[in-house]
Amino acid sequence: MPLQYITVANVRNIHEARLTFHPHLNIITGPNASGKTSLLEAIHLLGTARSFRATRIRQVIQHSVDRLRVTGAVEDGGHTKQMGLERSTQTTQVHIDGQARRSATDLARHLPLLVIDPDSHSLLVSGPKLRRHFLDWGVFHVKHDFLSLWRRYGRALKQRNAALRQNQPDAAVCAWDDELAQTARQIHSMRIAYLDDLRPLAEDYVGRMFVEETPLETRYVAGWDPEIPLERQLGSALTRDRSLGHTSVGPHLADIHFATAGTAVRHHISRGQQKLLASALRLAQAAQLAHLTGKHSHLLVDDLPSELDVAHRERFIQALIGLDSQLFITATDARLLPLPKTTGAKVFHVERGIITDVV
Repeated sequence: MPLQYITVANVRNIHEARLTFHPHLNIITGPNASGKTSLLEAIHLLGTARSFRATRIRQVIQHSVDRLRVTGAVEDGGHTKQMGLERSTQTTQVHIDGQARRSATDLARHLPLLVIDPDSHSLLVSGPKLRRHFLDWGVFHVKHDFLSLWRRYGRALKQRNAALRQNQPDAAVCAWDDELAQTARQIHSMRIAYLDDLRPLAEDYVGRMFVEETPLETRYVAGWDPEIPLERQLGSALTRDRSLGHTSVGPHLADIHFATAGTAVRHHISRGQQKLLASALRLAQAAQLAHLTGKHSHLLVDDLPSELDVAHRERFIQALIGLDSQLFITATDARLLPLPKTTGAKVFHVERGIITDVV
């Protein structure tokens, strides 16, 4: 399901652009601050309605205008699926095949995106929220009922937390415990199955991308004790939850612990190695998606050469090229990317927000 083309209007310094892509490899070159990352950001907007660089859309919309627009088309099972997004600071409009859609998750199903950028190491060293998102991205794409379960859990959690903050009677707080427990068990089961499938692929990609031996250890922390019914744990935690004003057990607090040689990676390896390890995890997700569903992911790889020596850069490129995915890779100079001579690719050059085809 490659992204065939994209049109971009008013995304940062890209005033207007229309690009047709290679189904496998696309290289975007240009000086720093020229608009390379903004092009990746536009693709990300088309697939998620969100930026991977900014939390506020006003930062992404070009100065002097009030909205941005991105459209494109993906090949899906021999058919072309038209997609579109328009965002202002007040509204978000999503269209697929000319029909308005209420949720951006419809975009995500047709354009599965993974981002690798200079901040990718945050997956390993920041708080658990990013690692839960990493895990749930994969479960969302391989288990179609996961999203509805997660929404049910989220609604019940929101209601229980509101009852706690409002100091409502115990019966009003605990009225949500059965729904929380029922959905939590299913969410937990899906996450465990996904991670069990991902683990050998992750170990394989770590082995491919590191020059030195770097065995990867992963451990899932559920956010509650799965051996004890969650209803019971919620009841036991009620006094503490009242003091905190929120629910202190459940899958919304889950985490994944990554280690090498028995030591957490945040304490054991350099930032460059952390980036490479986080990238290996993303590549494993792309490979798993193709294996389990036949879907092709789209990898947005920003400033690939940064913090990597030549040997690791070569291994990274080889692992990327071997994926059955569509790749969008930025670099200040294409010569920094050690691509095999036989590799077909399309090359774009960006200067001051103007994008031109090179090859």
